[in-house]
Amino acid sequence: MTRPRQRANGEGTVYENVGRGRFEGMLVTGYRPDGTVVRKKVTGKTKAEVRKKLAELRRLVDGGADNVDRRITVASYAKSWAAEQLAVRDVMHSTRTNYQNVLDGYLIPTFGRRTLAKLSPAHVEYGLAQLARDGLASNTIRLTKVVLGMVCDAAERDGILGRNPCRTARLPKARAPKERRAMTPAQAEKLLDNTASTALHTPILVALATGLRPGELLTV
Repeated sequence: MTRPRQRANGEGTVYENVGRGRFEGMLVTGYRPDGTVVRKKVTGKTKAEVRKKLAELRRLVDGGADNVDRRITVASYAKSWAAEQLAVRDVMHSTRTNYQNVLDGYLIPTFGRRTLAKLSPAHVEYGLAQLARDGLASNTIRLTKVVLGMVCDAAERDGILGRNPCRTARLPKARAPKERRAMTPAQAEKLLDNTASTALHTPILVALATGLRPGELLTV
């Protein structure tokens, strides 16, 4: 059972659905080619909540976004963005590749299942914090936020997001660098003695003398 419908300041129709214990709103968003009316419905616990949703829907319709699927996930939209916008973005090839790698490796696995239209700064911060807990480097976390911000900018232009949540989302605090322990002279001398008759002796000697890392030793 529903109570009589009421007009809400010309912004659609609001009514109470007593049977379902909620308020509902209806807005005319356009007309089909055959002349029939296209209506969209929103629901809420209070009349004020429904009117707010109708106002947002009205804003999207006025902006030409009435046909946007607001149920689309971050993953679906991000993949479309990568194919249609990142692919032609005026950046170096290496930069584009980095963006794509971050998208596939971190952004989609972390945020992909969320509904894009409902993505909030809190969601962004939670996801970035999870990447930090997983041990991801600070620069990679920052780049993940940058790429997500570009995806959300496009979604904002398309009318899916009211505001890009990355603008106010904060990065997690950078982890303190791990303290590195150096060998004592006695330990270095013992290591050289123990490897004196092996093929490792020379590389270890060079490493101790120059401070080169294992990967750098391969080029010497």
